[in-house]
Amino acid sequence: MNLGQEIKKASKILKDNNCKFCIVGHSERRKIFKETDQDIMIKSENLINNSIIPIICIGETYEDKIANKTKDVLFNQVTNSLPKNSSKESLIIAYEPIWAIGSGLTASLDEIDEIHGFLKKNIEKSIDFKIIYGGSVKSENSKSIVNLTNVDGVLVGGASLNPIEFSKILEL
Repeated sequence: MNLGQEIKKASKILKDNNCKFCIVGHSERRKIFKETDQDIMIKSENLINNSIIPIICIGETYEDKIANKTKDVLFNQVTNSLPKNSSKESLIIAYEPIWAIGSGLTASLDEIDEIHGFLKKNIEKSIDFKIIYGGSVKSENSKSIVNLTNVDGVLVGGASLNPIEFSKILEL
């Protein structure tokens, strides 16, 4: 079975199990499994074809951030991973700066809002898409992040493993 057939089979299994959303392109998948933007685009296309909303993760490394390459990296990831059959109803983009995942570090509120604004206003393929933030989201910062002008929600990672912490986030 080739990769395309495996992806189609996996998407059907998710659909058969009533999955509504699927995270695609998380930094760990990109790094450990060497998933490319093309792989993410193919997976997302198959998910959409099975009425599952892909949540495409994009983000920059700390080295990219320091070198002021954040916007270039994100532009390339969005441009090369969004399938042609995607729309604002069928796909969500999650901005997760890689340097913030599991590190306890979080981008400043100004940085988060600026990057989300850039994604919504400057990349033709992502205009009007829902863009959520992930990266050390916890109860102490989730409300402030969600209230930013350009942020449409949060993607909770490690905090979702702690029922008390996760329920505090949901209460906001």
